[in-house]
Amino acid sequence: MYQDPAVRCGGGGVLVKPSAAEQKARHDHKFREISNSFQDLTTSIRGMEPEQVIVLETLGESVEKLVNAAKQIPGLEWLTEIDLDDCEPCDDFQDEKDAAKKQSRRLYLMMSNQQAMIRLASLWQEWCADPDKRATNNYGPFKNIFIHLKDIRRWSVRDRIDDTRVVRYWEETLKYARGNVRFEVELWCRGDDGRRRAAYEMLRGIIETAGGRCISQVLVTDILYYGVLAELPAAYIRQTVDQIMAQSYSHLLQCEDVMFFRPHGQSEILGHSLPEGEEHVAPAKFGVAITLPTGDPVVALVDGLPLERHEAIKGRMRIDDEDNHGSHYKPHQQIHGTEMASLIIRGDLSLDGAPLPRPVYVRPIFVPYEDFNKNVGEKTPDDQLLVDVMHRAVLRIDTEAPTVKAGPTHHGFSKF
Repeated sequence: MYQDPAVRCGGGGVLVKPSAAEQKARHDHKFREISNSFQDLTTSIRGMEPEQVIVLETLGESVEKLVNAAKQIPGLEWLTEIDLDDCEPCDDFQDEKDAAKKQSRRLYLMMSNQQAMIRLASLWQEWCADPDKRATNNYGPFKNIFIHLKDIRRWSVRDRIDDTRVVRYWEETLKYARGNVRFEVELWCRGDDGRRRAAYEMLRGIIETAGGRCISQVLVTDILYYGVLAELPAAYIRQTVDQIMAQSYSHLLQCEDVMFFRPHGQSEILGHSLPEGEEHVAPAKFGVAITLPTGDPVVALVDGLPLERHEAIKGRMRIDDEDNHGSHYKPHQQIHGTEMASLIIRGDLSLDGAPLPRPVYVRPIFVPYEDFNKNVGEKTPDDQLLVDVMHRAVLRIDTEAPTVKAGPTHHGFSKF
């Protein structure tokens, strides 16, 4: 057992960790297996050297400056860090004062080619041979990783599907789907634009070969997000689900460029019955006679398109329908946006209070639909990724209504 007096556990005692010899016994074969696994990969149709995502899982202390250390190894690219739920002490990782204290877990994910993996394994061997030796310049964070290492492995098919509930989504959708099934693919947000494009083309090729298509894609580098909305025939999705159950995975599921497969996420207001021409904000007598609002908006509503001429809200909004969602609406379908605008502007109509003195900025993001019973609902467009819809809405508000500054309340925003 190894005790590092410099590493503390959140106000507890010294974190007791396995010795280098114990770590070597636990993980040495994993480094060898990953290094050898590159021999089973072939150069892709893109002509690029085979790559794999390597996952380093640690317990205890967070490893600082790992991003810069990864840059020192040619062929090793930092991807992301994921915090997991705390876990019970294991593998000799314990708090000296409280052996039952849970330990924090983190995943460090990096894209590696074979040469980078060989270098990483070499650093591991150097640390195992002499853990007290000062790390080579710029490689200190890797020494800290090895000290706290719980596991090293490849990013797998199970990582891509287990926590996203995509399999359950596919199974539910297959109960009624007869045509194509839409879903989301989150690709690794690579730092190099050329590699991102190549990853997308690889995915597109796999999906089109299976009879599907990629509908849209969005890149938001600020949050390391690269998403693709795709669809595949229901029969292919059924085959994919059956393969998952049999643990016999398709080329699509094994694609190294994929981080996650996800359900098609949409924001939706469930439908309800409303005869055409009927008011959808309760009638009221607006006894407080007040002039129309002035100044710049400090509140934004991100929702369905309000009925602009409704008595409760007329002249009190700045509607910015950049995507022309209004062309999809009939007046009797403008339900939720009108209700939310009235609530923000007027509050409880039965109290007959004064409306807001400033206009409300409105950014419509929903389109209407009607079910077989003519119940009206509203949802974000089904040919767009929800992340893209919300990201563009926030950017639009930032440029068109910069005086809106505070945090979200339902679909109304008054500071981001």
